[in-house]
Amino acid sequence: MLDDLREQLAKAVQDKIDLRVDYENRINEFKVIHERDVQLMRDQVALHEKSYESQTSKASLTHISHNQQVQKQVQSHKELMNEKRNLEKQIENKNKEIDALNFKIQKMEGFNKR
Repeated sequence: MLDDLREQLAKAVQDKIDLRVDYENRINEFKVIHERDVQLMRDQVALHEKSYESQTSKASLTHISHNQQVQKQVQSHKELMNEKRNLEKQIENKNKEIDALNFKIQKMEGFNKR
């Protein structure tokens, strides 16, 4: 009877040890799976961050390029407006010269009675 109790106690202790080993194995497996999942998530986050930085960089380059084009257009528009003003002034001056010459011709021909 004492031997039976010892065997039952030994069996109960062994069962508890086996359960503990089983729990530890499961915990270790879960830990490995969890660490792998965490690493995958970190990799995904890093990939998305790089993608975002790339898109931001592309957008910045596009924005810079667009701004440069707009500045060139504004500059060329300013140059065109200045050229237009200069030409208008030249035309106005030529018209004044023509009017003055016409006045002299009229004076010489006697059409002007002043």
